[in-house]
Amino acid sequence: MKIMYQGYNVWSGKRQTVSDTIEYWDTVNTTRLFKKFQKGQMTIEDIARKNHEDGLLYEVTVLEEDTPAVFLQINHKNEFIGVNFMDEVGRAYLTYHFSEIEAKKKLFLNEVWYNYYTPGDKSFDNEEYRINFIFDREGNAAYRKYDEINKKTMDYETKEPLDISGLYEDYPEFGHYDGLIRKERNMKFLEDVCSIKL
Repeated sequence: MKIMYQGYNVWSGKRQTVSDTIEYWDTVNTTRLFKKFQKGQMTIEDIARKNHEDGLLYEVTVLEEDTPAVFLQINHKNEFIGVNFMDEVGRAYLTYHFSEIEAKKKLFLNEVWYNYYTPGDKSFDNEEYRINFIFDREGNAAYRKYDEINKKTMDYETKEPLDISGLYEDYPEFGHYDGLIRKERNMKFLEDVCSIKL
């Protein structure tokens, strides 16, 4: 596993260049660190670390054997962390959205997106369906299935509170993302709906 402080386009399966990544961070964060990068005064990792310390957006692409496996967007200012898990083609087939429930200390996984693509199809825009799950801290859950083939949506809600202990996560220290990129969350409810181990 290798950590790259670099953006990733989940819609095309391509890593952004280092320059494009830093310019994007500067735009979102209203900072001016790209000039320091150009002058050799800061590396992209230095900028990511500074953004982490200042509570600003930065991005992390986790590689397995030089292939993007997970892409994170960490933005304390917006109290949000997004974690995208890639399939073998580079598509984000599973996305976790964490919200901060205790500033820079504790996170709660309040939203999950699961995208199902036709087996063998390598296109990025040909999903059969996607499911959006919403969780609250009382154990309630609801989900909506978007059936792209039949052009239908279906809504569901749980009748009983769920065990949500696996949905909590500690806020990451810079460079330590193992907790965030842990796919398995002891979510039987999701496993049953998606037919994958979560």
